[in-house]
Amino acid sequence: MSRDKLYGLPFAEVLYFDPAEVVEKWLAVHDDDEPRYFEIEEWSVHPPIYHMPSVDSLLEWIGEWVMDNGEVCEDAPDWWDRALGDGEVGKTAEALLTLIASKVTGRMANKLLRTLQVTPSDDPENPLIDGDPTWRSPITTVEGNE
Repeated sequence: MSRDKLYGLPFAEVLYFDPAEVVEKWLAVHDDDEPRYFEIEEWSVHPPIYHMPSVDSLLEWIGEWVMDNGEVCEDAPDWWDRALGDGEVGKTAEALLTLIASKVTGRMANKLLRTLQVTPSDDPENPLIDGDPTWRSPITTVEGNE
């Protein structure tokens, strides 16, 4: 499943990677008698690295922390500045930020891309999204959870 878009009801605080999940949540809390007309918003996402400091900011913070908390002598700034300015350290710091970002499973919405219309179909459990009956993701059953 793609993690480059999010879906949710207008003004929702929680968004999902799959519009089917939004429909299923909506169906779960609404009576069968209610009309099945509603909207789903489609959002682009910020990649996790967007929310993280730059390599320069991270290394600067480390240097400041050492000077404030590291119990070092007055000459230490020169040692640390040279170490933190080393190209290998910068590449490693970048690799660390990239690794951390790769482990983040959630996403934050960026820009509203479009609004999808959910309408009834012949099957009340499977409404149409923008007139498309094939939007629903295939449901896989895990053995023992049928």
